[in-house]
Amino acid sequence: LEIDDRFVSLLKSAATELELERSVEPFDLREPIPKGMREKFGAVFTDPPYAIEGFTLFIQRAHDLLRPDGRLIVSFGQSRRSPERGVQKQAALIEAGFLIEEIIPNHTRYEGALSIGARSSLYFCRKTPLRRRSIEGRLGGELYSKRSPKRRTKRAHLEEEARDE
Repeated sequence: LEIDDRFVSLLKSAATELELERSVEPFDLREPIPKGMREKFGAVFTDPPYAIEGFTLFIQRAHDLLRPDGRLIVSFGQSRRSPERGVQKQAALIEAGFLIEEIIPNHTRYEGALSIGARSSLYFCRKTPLRRRSIEGRLGGELYSKRSPKRRTKRAHLEEEARDE
């Protein structure tokens, strides 16, 4: 699943060129995972947004996609001056029902991205049934900033429509 049509095209081309039997579909993770895709996949790789709200949404949706024996590979980083960001993300993984089995530190280096120390680590996680929190429904708002996305309940939607009238 990928929201950016350019990456969808690139990934589809690469799968064809490498003769991989893989499907790449355009999808916005702010939407709930369709029932037909739940618990269908053996592995999910994600390089989620750095903001904890977007990170949490991505790993929660990954949990929805993975089979009970599934694995999550997630890339994220934090600077040495902000280790609490790493702790926060590791806690989100545990709350989402993942066991961190292996970490490859400083796997990827970035130009810029000083807020995460210009590098990220790869976390290999196993899905467990010990999910403490899940995100249901559609989320609105930005996922790539520190502004929290807002869960849109039917009531909130109706209240917003009433204000707009």
